[in-house]
Amino acid sequence: MVGAGRKTPGGLFGQVRPRLRQGFRHLLHFRKGAAHQPSLVRLASDRVLRPKTTGNGTAAPCCAGVHGTRSQTRFAQSWHVLAHLGQRLKSVQTEILMIGTELLLGQIEDTNATYMARTLAANGVNLYWKTTVGDNAGRIIDALRLGLSRSDVILCSGGLGPTVDDITRDCVAEVLDAPLEYHSDLFEVIAERFRRRNRPLSENNKRQAMLPRGAAPIHNANGTAPGLIAESEKGVIACMPGVPHELKPMLDNIVIPYLSWRFHIRNVIHYRVLKVRGMGESRVDAAIGDLIAKQSNPTVGLLASPEAVRVRITARAATVEQAEAIIDPIDAAVRMRLEGLAACIDRE
Repeated sequence: MVGAGRKTPGGLFGQVRPRLRQGFRHLLHFRKGAAHQPSLVRLASDRVLRPKTTGNGTAAPCCAGVHGTRSQTRFAQSWHVLAHLGQRLKSVQTEILMIGTELLLGQIEDTNATYMARTLAANGVNLYWKTTVGDNAGRIIDALRLGLSRSDVILCSGGLGPTVDDITRDCVAEVLDAPLEYHSDLFEVIAERFRRRNRPLSENNKRQAMLPRGAAPIHNANGTAPGLIAESEKGVIACMPGVPHELKPMLDNIVIPYLSWRFHIRNVIHYRVLKVRGMGESRVDAAIGDLIAKQSNPTVGLLASPEAVRVRITARAATVEQAEAIIDPIDAAVRMRLEGLAACIDRE
């Protein structure tokens, strides 16, 4: 990760500095009077990440001060974060951590995980692991530590409410060795939302204004629980509420644009599914098994179901159109192999 082999940037700094500044102007917009050019290692906790529409109509994370008063870490003090740029040259590894005992008890369906997986794929972000854990501090901490040992990014859902069993913030603080800090200005944002809704504010709502040191809060347009993004040498942890209509805009408008910029992701992951009827999974595998074993882009996978065997062909490319072009030859090869064996092959 970042801590390995820090070197004085020298010529590298001169090469990337204009690009970094351009990226800051595009993605990290500050209110008038606030400092600019933030540290890449830590987004100061007096900045709230909000959605911002760019010139081409796409959403980008906008880093705006809650009140725009505290000074930001100077860019010159953070030259070592250029080591992060090395990660932009490789494929980022991401996993999701779903937090909530209700998920383990089967009380609710985990629709958040499905939405997150689809959204990550559509934006070219590799998702390699999914973990579900209950509201238990020890197990959440274990899951976070395991995740950081194998992934660059952990996206968490749940545990950001005001109650005593909402402990995601506490666990992130423990894992990153970044003590929780109370932010009165962030609490004012929460309190104002309660006032607008004419709802009573409890003392325990102050828990939602606690952040691991150095983390950036994510504005919640649909609820009272701010999300957060915490960067460290161990990796990136982004936490979002478990309520779907609060999680989805945070993921779409803040977290995905942040990851795309942070790890220089410019691809999509697109797939096509062929439904093969009249053949069992083992016969399909015997006919196209070498395609499954040998392909890297696109990849080929099988999924059995009562009505058909699904052949999924997945490609990574700059655009959906380019991904479709990569998929086409494998699609043709699968159809040719199965011609005369399957009753029919339909595109799902």
